Amino acid sequence: MSRALRITVLAIGTWLGAMTVNAWAAVAAPVDVTFTDRSTRDLGPGEARPIKSALTNHLEELAKSGLGPGQHLQIDVVRLQPGGHLSFPRGEVNAVRVLTGRGDAPRIDLHYVLTSSDGVLREGDDSLTDANFLDHPVVRGADQPYPYEKRLLTDWFRQRFGSDRANGK
Repeated sequence: MSRALRITVLAIGTWLGAMTVNAWAAVAAPVDVTFTDRSTRDLGPGEARPIKSALTNHLEELAKSGLGPGQHLQIDVVRLQPGGHLSFPRGEVNAVRVLTGRGDAPRIDLHYVLTSSDGVLREGDDSLTDANFLDHPVVRGADQPYPYEKRLLTDWFRQRFGSDRANGK
């Protein structure tokens, strides 16, 4: 095989690979999640990146199984306040989030827009919180970070976009 032919084959293969990745990304994530600058003001040092990533991934999983074909969900997180409060144990540099259940419930304020090829199906602003968050067992995902915040999002998603609601009914 000549050098020019190998380069051409390599270029075509690279292009096809990029197209496949782009197509997969479009199919894999029917949701876009953004966090406003002020949404993370209640987070401690080093908390923003991991919680944003964990909650974005969780919403992507919910959207994959919960939205109808061709639907897209845009979520703008306006405020994110994880459950608990920050504590700096003696001699520790990193903060620890301590959950007491006394005025430290998780809270997520968000704006959402559900669209399809027909246009906007649903739009709104919601404030998610659960003052009794420690009274409810977190079975699934309890060993993962931010289980209470994920439960808030799961409950909200099911309420807003259950199978009939996601289809615009």
